[in-house]
Amino acid sequence: AGLETFTLQSGAPFLVEGLAFFDCRVQEAHAIGDHTLFIGLVTGLRASLEVSQGGAPLPEYSPLVYYNRSYRSLR
Repeated sequence: AGLETFTLQSGAPFLVEGLAFFDCRVQEAHAIGDHTLFIGLVTGLRASLEVSQGGAPLPEYSPLVYYNRSYRSLR
């Protein structure tokens, strides 16, 4: 798709223009009903400095979250 990526310490790919990442390794896994809850130990992280001003996110860089089977932005 023409997007440039790099590989995190864990081997996971990440977009070069991504705003932030947490690289984790699985510390624990818990079966909960028909799901598994994974607890991760953060082994690396990065956040772009240009997405905030005084610690608050700039409006054009609102976070994207997956909730209730769809992606949504926080504003």
